[in-house]
Formats: sequence, structure tokens, C-alpha cells
Amino acid sequence: MLCKKHIDRDALFYCMGCGGYFCQECVYVNEAKASLPYTCRSCGGRCEKMAQKESSSEHVSGPVMASETAEVLITTSFWSEIIPSFIYPFRKNGKIMLLVGSIFFSIFFAIARMAWLFGLPLLLILVSYILEYMLLVLETSAYGDNQPPEFPGMNDWTELIFGRLFLIILAAVVCFVPSVIYLFKAQQADAVFLALIVLGQFIYPMMFLIIAMTGKFVAFNPFLIANSILKAPLQYLIIVALFFAAAYVSRTIKMLLIGLPILGFFISDLISFYIMLIQMRLLGIFYRCNEENFTSVPKGT
Repeated sequence: MLCKKHIDRDALFYCMGCGGYFCQECVYVNEAKASLPYTCRSCGGRCEKMAQKESSSEHVSGPVMASETAEVLITTSFWSEIIPSFIYPFRKNGKIMLLVGSIFFSIFFAIARMAWLFGLPLLLILVSYILEYMLLVLETSAYGDNQPPEFPGMNDWTELIFGRLFLIILAAVVCFVPSVIYLFKAQQADAVFLALIVLGQFIYPMMFLIIAMTGKFVAFNPFLIANSILKAPLQYLIIVALFFAAAYVSRTIKMLLIGLPILGFFISDLISFYIMLIQMRLLGIFYRCNEENFTSVPKGT
């Protein structure tokens, strides 16, 4: 098992809060405090130290919870998880998270839309927090957790904004700005413009996934992107098709509810939030089922 933030390092701790596996650097250590000797730098939750356990029958070694509380990861089939992914947001406390999250985001988006002076900074904070939660959904799904995670703490925003968030925005620029530039020059949405849009939408989910799991510029390596897609092309096509469908459904719902100022925004944000959870869940499952295709990421990139 590898650290979810540093994929070139072995995981030594398991976080009981966010369900992540981490290396030494990702965990606060205070062994003098017997009640809480290890805490997660990402969510502040309690971490359990992991022990190395070797299988005599297969001669395979791997990290196991020292307290034997960790769940054994079961081999997952991508195809068997497609339908359950639509139920995923409602599992355990997911229904509450979905409702509370939608209300919270609707209120703050409304404030950001109306407040011209401080709307942009507020919108940046809100988007970064939403992104942090979506990355947490993706990561916990990738590492075997089948329940929606709790909302994260606020102690990692600086790292997120100047780390993965920057890379994710840059990836969006790389994928979609060419179509905008072409439209500006051509002054018409012709076949070339549509082709650029489709190409950007096709590449972006893979770049997002690589950034989420590595936090490195290697996500901009076209050979790695192509190689990762070609290792499981049909699975990836399903994910891209769902991304297209989600975008279409979201736009359609917003148009239908445009006459409902408050309720319309809430319903639209609720459905958008639900769709984003499904997208992140599927990307996480895709990574879990094809992890060997991503472990060859160059170190120090």
C-alpha cells in the first residue's frame, strides 16, 4: 500500500477519520500523548500505525493495521460498481452530507453571485473547499472506502490552493482554452470548435485523476495520459460519457428551473453536487481497478 499523497512511499499509517493511507510525513506524531499519538495532517483524525505482515502462502508482504481494525480491500470490478455508484451518495451519512452540502453551497454561491466586492474571494474559498471534498471522495474511493467521507477540516486550504487546485485549474486551461481561442478567431461554432471541446472533455478527467493522486506536473505528460487511457479504454470511455451526460443534465435542469429564483438554485445545486459525487466515485473506482497503470509515475516530476 502506497501513501495517497506521496505515491513513491509506503503507507505507514491508516487514518480513522478520512480513511486514507499515509506515510510518516503526512502524520503528526506525538507518542508522548498516549490517547492520541498519531493524527492526520489532512483531516485531523486519529491515525493507527500499520505493521508489515507477510503472507506465507503467496510470499506477499503488505501493510496491515497494527490494531487489526483496518478493513481488507476486496478486489473490485469497475463494471460491477457503475450502478452502485449512483447509490453511493446516499450510503451511511451520505444523505445528510448531500443535503447539508447542497444548502451550504447554495447559500454561499448566492452570496458570491450578489456580492461584487468580496464575491470573487468568497467564490475561490468555496470552490477550493468543494474541490477538497471531491478530491477526498475520489481518494477514499480509490483506497477502498465504500462510504462517503465526512466534510474535511480547513487546515489544508493553503496547500490545496497553491498545490493541486493550481494544477487542476491549469489542466482546465490546457484542455478548454484552445477551443475558446478558436471560437474567438473563427466567430462560429463549427466542426473544429466542437472537436476541440470534445478533445478537451475527453482528456480532462484523466488529467484530473492523475493530479488528484499525485499532485504533480506529470499529469501534463501526454505519453502518460495516453498510456493510462489505453490500458483500460472502455472503462475510461464510460467515465467520459457519464461526464458528458452529467454536464448536459445539469445545464438542462438549470434552464428548466430558471423561473424559480431560490428553490431553483437549490435543486440545481443539489443535483450538481450529487452528480459530482458520482463522478469522483467512478474516477476513484477506475484508479482502484487500474492502479498498476499509475504506479509508474516518474518520481520527483
